[in-house]
Amino acid sequence: MKQKRVVASLVVLLAALAVQQHAAAQAETATALSERLVLRSGLAVQIRNIGKQVLDQAASRQAGIPRHAAASFAAAVKEAFRPEALQADVVKTLAANMPREDMELALRWLETDAGRRVTRAEELAATTMDEASLRAFGESLRSSPPSGRRLKLLAVTLEASYGVESAVQIYESTALGVAIGMDSLQPAQKRIGAKRLRAELQKAMPTAELRASMQKAIPLLYAYTYRDVSDQDMAAYNTFLTSPAGQRYHEAVLGALEGALVRASFRLGQLLEPPGKKRES
Repeated sequence: MKQKRVVASLVVLLAALAVQQHAAAQAETATALSERLVLRSGLAVQIRNIGKQVLDQAASRQAGIPRHAAASFAAAVKEAFRPEALQADVVKTLAANMPREDMELALRWLETDAGRRVTRAEELAATTMDEASLRAFGESLRSSPPSGRRLKLLAVTLEASYGVESAVQIYESTALGVAIGMDSLQPAQKRIGAKRLRAELQKAMPTAELRASMQKAIPLLYAYTYRDVSDQDMAAYNTFLTSPAGQRYHEAVLGALEGALVRASFRLGQLLEPPGKKRES
């Protein structure tokens, strides 16, 4: 009888271990899928430029950064918005929140020939787009305007990929990082904290006004980004984007990226905060 109880206990223990191992394997699979999704989507390349965007915003408000602190501010921005850290944050969030089935559906598109070509175009634009190239491209459109079909394809891509909304969220998140960083450089008695910083940013540039501004600028950015992508590939891309799986994919990625940028903004404040001080979240 005692031997039967021991055997039964061993069976229960082995079953529990099997469940734990299965759960661990599932978690690993979700993380692996998430990592592959971030790479195949081109997001890993696109986020490399975010630290520079933060520094560019800070440069336009140089008066807010004491001269003696400029070097430490730049170093803190590079660390807080380090691409590897942002990528790891996005991967973790997607693995935790995005169903595996949705990741697999997105990867099914991204790993097609058309999906890879579209992604390469997005990655290239992320590394080459600047004011001069956009100006030159805009000038070229005057002599060789896109066809009506092309304009319709780009309009669908812009709307279905949340182009304006993602630009607004990235701008607001990086602006918050700049504001938190500058606030951290002030004497303790002059700091206003994250809650008031958000309110001040909204007052200076209300989301509705920022969205209206982006709606004017984004179409040219999209035309530049996909300038070498064929109409056929664009149509295939739009088929995915407008599908339920495509919509869920973009919502999940945009949410994960926004969260990563906000957390990076607070890391920036912590890096610039004097030892022993704790920043308001």
